This record gives sequence, structure tokens and C-alpha cells, in this order.
Amino acid sequence: MMKKYWLTCDPGLEMVLESELAQIEGCSWEPFVPFRAKLWVAAPAVEPLLRLRSVHHVAELLHRVPLEDDTLESVTAALQGLSVPQMETARSFRVSSSRWGNHAYGSMDVMREAGAVLWRRYGTRVDLHQFDLEIRVDIHQNEMMVGIQHTPKSLAYRIKYKFIHQTPLKSTAAFGLLTLAELQPGETILDPFCGGGTLPIEGALAFGDRFRWVGSDLFMDNVEGARLNAVENGVEELIEFVQADARDLRATFGQVDVIVTDPPYGLKSGKNVGMATLYEKFIASAGEVLRLGGRLVILSPRKAVMLKGIQRAGCFRVRLEKLVETGPIKGTLFVLVRMGGEG
Repeated sequence: MMKKYWLTCDPGLEMVLESELAQIEGCSWEPFVPFRAKLWVAAPAVEPLLRLRSVHHVAELLHRVPLEDDTLESVTAALQGLSVPQMETARSFRVSSSRWGNHAYGSMDVMREAGAVLWRRYGTRVDLHQFDLEIRVDIHQNEMMVGIQHTPKSLAYRIKYKFIHQTPLKSTAAFGLLTLAELQPGETILDPFCGGGTLPIEGALAFGDRFRWVGSDLFMDNVEGARLNAVENGVEELIEFVQADARDLRATFGQVDVIVTDPPYGLKSGKNVGMATLYEKFIASAGEVLRLGGRLVILSPRKAVMLKGIQRAGCFRVRLEKLVETGPIKGTLFVLVRMGGEG
């Protein structure tokens, strides 16, 4: 029997989630209007959805009902007529809520009232921290959606870190960049600003030894930290980490097939000092080591700086340009092809 779920992903990377869903037999989906990064998904079981690498959260829809008005009383009345079978066997539960639209109450009011209604009906203990079951009660305009949250913690944080490099790219975004690179078996994939190693580690976890994974960084502390992180995730045998200058990749590397990276933003200090030169030299250097038809996938909020570097390099064709949000950062994703062939 098909069940309905709502899934969330990184805004701008919905096409990556859709490509994963297409691999699940019998699965169908549609936009969760009017939201970006949310999809309604019909699937026979939840387990395949929890294995998707582009997904943040998975929630199962139990009820979707209209509300009579925008009062908290209408929410309470609607909840009292609904059943949640999973509550009958749960030892403890909590309620989470998101709300969109103008209402005479807030999300905390919904959580408090829904928790009270469910406790009175089932007698299940409320526990906000060590809970067996998480119930979602979301309000969108004049509609209420009640469901089961299957992901207490976002799947975006699956990589384990012994060494933390500032703000690492989320695993879901890393998977999205790698997917959009359209990797081919046997290719060498390089991240020349590897930091703590998120991109090659996610690649090794997701794709294994079908590709050669290489991470490099200008600073040896990052290289050694990335190696520690690879060990922590059990993929140290699949990744080569080396010290190298992204402004002069030829000094360290021969030809590579794909470069996928999340370069420095210059945001920590709030200054743009050196960013234009760094990006320009890196993009030119990438063009020197990429084979004809090789791909450069780069994500950064420095769109104007990237465009200038691409123009000056003069050897790339833009295959994709897209706004992508990863947490508080809104960046532009470029998928570039080294001109001279598709490879």
C-alpha cells in the first residue's frame, strides 16, 4: 500500500532529490506548493527514503484536514477527531510544529495543545528529549497536516568529524554537487579546497571505489584533519589527501577528470581581500589540469567573482548556473565544462 510523505532538501538541489527518487520502484512525487526544497512523495515504504543522500528530513503524512478558522480552538477540535495508531505502542512522544500564514496563535501553542490532546487520548508520556515518537502538527494557512517525523536529526549531518574546519559543507549539499558533476566510473575527482574533507568523504561513502578521490588544501593542518575525518568514517583507504596550492594545481597534479569544490568565501572576517585574485587564479589553474570535456563544479556566494574568473579563463562552457542555499549561505552553483569536447 502506498503511503504519503513530505521530504525536505537543500533549496536549489531539488533536481538531485528527484533523480534519487526516480531510482525507487513505484515512487512518485510532486511539489509541496508553495515551498521550495519540499516534495510530496508517494512510496510503498519509508526505508528507501531514509537511505536517500540528498534528503534532510522525512515525515509520514497521516492526516491532512482543513481548519474552520484561524483560532487555536479550531486546531484542538480538528485534532480530537484524528487517530494516531503509532501512539498506542510508543512509550513516550513529543510534538513538533511549523506554521505558515497569519494565525491568532504560534507554533509553541500548537505543540502544547496537540501534546495535551494526544496525552489525554492515549495516556502516552510526554518527553521532549528522550522520545520514542515524534508527531508533526504543521499548519499551512487554513490547513493542518499531522504526521510522523522519521528523522529526529537531519540526515545532512551523517559525516562524523574528529577535526572541524570552520563551517563544513553539509553532506546533502556535497552529494548534490557530486551528482551534478555527472561522474563516470574510473574518473579522478579532486577537491582542491578540501578543508575537513567533506566532499571526498561524502563521495567515498556514497560511491565507494568506483572513482578515485583526491582532496588537497594549502594548509597542512587541514590535510591532516581531513585524513582524521576519513579514518573516523572508515574511508581512509579510498581517499588521497595532499598539500597543494589551488592557484597552481599543475605543480602537484597531472590531468584530472573532475573538480568539485566549495572554495573559501571570505565571510569569516567580513572582507573581500584577496578573493578576486584567489578565484581567478584557481579557475585558470583548474582549466590547466582538467581534461577536455572535464567538469568543474563550484559553489560560492561570490557570484560576480566567479563569473569574472570564468570569463578570464576563457576555456569553460557554463552547463548550469543555479542559486543554492546551504544553511545561512546563499550561493551560486556553477557546473562548467572544459571546452574542447564532452569527454
